Amino acid sequence: MQKLTYRTIEKESMFEIPKIKWSRFLCYLFPCDSKEVADANLEIIKKEHFSATHHCSARRIWTYIHEDLFGNILIDPKSAKGNDDWEPTNTAGKPILNVLEWEKLLNIESIVVRYFWWTLLGVWWLIQAYNLTIKEAIMNTEIVEKEVLQQVELEHDYSQTALVAHLMDKFNAKLISETCNDKSKKILTINYGYVTDFEKELFDASWGSLRIMKV
Repeated sequence: MQKLTYRTIEKESMFEIPKIKWSRFLCYLFPCDSKEVADANLEIIKKEHFSATHHCSARRIWTYIHEDLFGNILIDPKSAKGNDDWEPTNTAGKPILNVLEWEKLLNIESIVVRYFWWTLLGVWWLIQAYNLTIKEAIMNTEIVEKEVLQQVELEHDYSQTALVAHLMDKFNAKLISETCNDKSKKILTINYGYVTDFEKELFDASWGSLRIMKV
């Protein structure tokens, strides 16, 4: 039984590094779980820094759970994207995205705003500037661990209430909703890594009468 969590942030933050050859680099970090939220964040920053030369960004959103060749569970983003915003190709969006990947951060968006001051940095120094900006921003924000949760549906007789309650407590399953008719029908959330064991113990303890269905 392996509890699955991922690294992310819960609050927006901003960090500015010292000027590099008079160019300013400011990094915004946002918790983000959809393309729509990411696009909206970018528009807000563009309006706030309308006179900036570049608004480069990267995001890693949605969780994709799979196994490697050795059976280890991996958590990756379903969508990972970087945007250079008119900087030379792969000098901004990719370095930002690479750091987010290295830090194993998910459901996050980073926007680095650059105010260019007419001194060219060169490709290598430009990559280092964006790399440094995102690294410093991450170091100066709070990183949290969040659970990967799965919703499941469970229907049981009222005579099985105590059994179900015991196993819910054992596997830290949370009740989302309950419908009471001839039977109790529950919607639960449970850590993705616990689902298989939870299902097996329910099945065994109820002599095969209880099963769950992923929602």
